Amino acid sequence: MPFNDIYPAADQVNEREYRLLQPLVYINEKENLNITVPPGFITDYGSVPQAFWNIIPPQGFLAAAYILHDWLYASEAFERTKCDWIFLCAMQELGASWVKRNTIYSAVRCFGGSVWKAHTPEGIAAARKLLTDYEDRFFKESA
Repeated sequence: MPFNDIYPAADQVNEREYRLLQPLVYINEKENLNITVPPGFITDYGSVPQAFWNIIPPQGFLAAAYILHDWLYASEAFERTKCDWIFLCAMQELGASWVKRNTIYSAVRCFGGSVWKAHTPEGIAAARKLLTDYEDRFFKESA
């Protein structure tokens, strides 16, 4: 399984956003990736227009992939094209059909640029600080 939990626990913060309560870990040995989304990260899962929720629900079995993608974007962990590629790989590993994952991937490639360009240095730093704070606590507790 590529994720430590495909339905990670989260608290609803408002109508569309949720706060992750535990770390979400994604491992892709083929791509040599080990990515941790820290607890406290806020996600909206899949940014799917409501008109398409019957076809592509914003949560469901792809929830972990949506959270991972939100984290990759918020933290700008990689260049945008690699963030989207990792998302495509994660959806495939979770069992999304070729049509579904490539439809979602195409939408992200077409419309995700506006989200990426709206990032501020403060927002990126805040996302990265969540991970640093989590790692500091984790290593302190396991020492």
